[in-house]
Amino acid sequence: MPSLAVVGAGAVGGTLAAYLTLSGADVTLIARGESFRRIRERG
Repeated sequence: MPSLAVVGAGAVGGTLAAYLTLSGADVTLIARGESFRRIRERG
């Protein structure tokens, strides 16, 4: 499976990244602003 990047860690980007990861892809999730803050605080 390829390495992929998902730009945007909101509801859609986060869900897409999760499904891609579950399918075996190596995923990098790119976030900023409020989404970044929440991911940093809550994981």
